[in-house]
Amino acid sequence: MDTHSPGTKEEGAWGGSDLPPSRQLRLLHLSEIDEADELEQVWLNDFRDVQAVLAEGGGNDEKVQAALQERASSDKGHARVVNGLLFGNICDRSRSPEFFRYLTLVVRDGYAYVCKQLQRIVNEKFTKMIDRGAVQASPQQIQLLELVRRLIGLDVGNGIDRVFLALLRQIQGGSVRETNRWLTRILLQISIENK
Repeated sequence: MDTHSPGTKEEGAWGGSDLPPSRQLRLLHLSEIDEADELEQVWLNDFRDVQAVLAEGGGNDEKVQAALQERASSDKGHARVVNGLLFGNICDRSRSPEFFRYLTLVVRDGYAYVCKQLQRIVNEKFTKMIDRGAVQASPQQIQLLELVRRLIGLDVGNGIDRVFLALLRQIQGGSVRETNRWLTRILLQISIENK
């Protein structure tokens, strides 16, 4: 099965290049005239907090896990840690497996909050995750779909079906653009993998 987004053969399994991540991680592709997105700013601030915890841990995985668990022990703290880890999963491709592992360790509600936030991103921001007129999916869209695929593979029952349906609604009927065909192909592949 071809899981590549439109582009070259040097691309990763889900498309996009495997180039080093940019210094400034972004969830959305906004032009100079676009107003800063409030959700992106909140998630970016939460991600910076998660990065601070990782830096304080100094590579000691047990220390990092304990610090993340402690921060996630309250409802507000849980939301902030999950937001930061979701941002890292979607925007930092090179460290996505690490962020996903930490996400599985701090989730306290059976992924209900994770699914709610992913559904919100798909419904409200999916089209802003790509440059206007782009001919291939953005790295953020690719990572979002990879995250959804992983969560479906974990058999997360608290809303992942609504996230998948929201992604299906992003397919534009009658459009033959490469990005639309890529999205259709990836969602079909996820469906086949998880019959």
